[in-house]
Amino acid sequence: MSLNQYYANGVLSSMSTKLFGADKFSRIADCFTLAEALKILHENGYGNGIVVKNPNNYEDVFRAELDCLMGLFKEMSFDSNCTRYFLCPYDYVNAKLLMKSKYMRVDGTASCFANATFNVQQMQECIVKDDYSMFSKIMAEACHQVDKQFAEGNRTPQVVDTILDVAMFKDMRHFANRCTLPLVKDLFVWHVDTLNLMLVFRTHKAGFSKEQFEQLVVEGGSIGKAKLASLWDGVPASNGVLPELWEGNRVVLEEQYLEFFNLCKADSTLQRAEKAQHKHRYNIITQNINMLSVHVLVDYFFRKLEEIDKLRYTLVCIKNGVDKEQVKDVLKQW
Repeated sequence: MSLNQYYANGVLSSMSTKLFGADKFSRIADCFTLAEALKILHENGYGNGIVVKNPNNYEDVFRAELDCLMGLFKEMSFDSNCTRYFLCPYDYVNAKLLMKSKYMRVDGTASCFANATFNVQQMQECIVKDDYSMFSKIMAEACHQVDKQFAEGNRTPQVVDTILDVAMFKDMRHFANRCTLPLVKDLFVWHVDTLNLMLVFRTHKAGFSKEQFEQLVVEGGSIGKAKLASLWDGVPASNGVLPELWEGNRVVLEEQYLEFFNLCKADSTLQRAEKAQHKHRYNIITQNINMLSVHVLVDYFFRKLEEIDKLRYTLVCIKNGVDKEQVKDVLKQW
């Protein structure tokens, strides 16, 4: 490990102590108005101190904080493939926004993340010119595919989202495989496998056909398409009752995935499954953790994302007048 990474981890360890604790979440949950809550966030330097005139625009603060987090990741990571992997979802958010903006003939840069991989202004200029040479090969091919679909008359936002989502996971897989840190590939595989298992239930609930389900399956995980298709066959659309997945039946899952699958089966909202997904992600990060590697940065990155999610939930509840004690109970169980 480079001395630079060693120094970065020292800085990150100090920054971790400044993440919001239970007391700050409780203080925000006690606020009666969004303006009060935003004042606390401003006092804590959230979003690099950004101030919004209309409290209902609190998402601007969270987007700015995410931008700060991405800037920090680029500064503190000394593995380029690791950096590209974690910034990849935000690159694709920008690509979706700018591809849609191109066809709407509007400027889409204001809604983009400024600290993702590509300069947003340059990105927009290239997209308007149909020149995707600055992107990865996978993203460039996806943008060309969107153009082709629009030229053929299939001009909907869903086309942009579907094509670029598929490309995003391909790019993430590419960067994970090239990364020298096994942690990144382990995180990718767990993420893909759990997404696909939840997809089994989501597509049944939405009334999708098996063919539509198979088109949505994300590649790159440890659970193959054939096994996922068998799982899909075992879920009756009417009640979600499944046969036990024991030896001798058609489908056998590893213990951790079987436990996750049963959580999906037991809760139609998938909230418990999503919590388990995040919990095991932390287990992957902390298992055999190397304090002298990028593990420290990855741990901070996900903890910060969780903090933003909890704050967003709290502000939504304040806006809608949800009982404060109920909000605090949810935050404690997060």
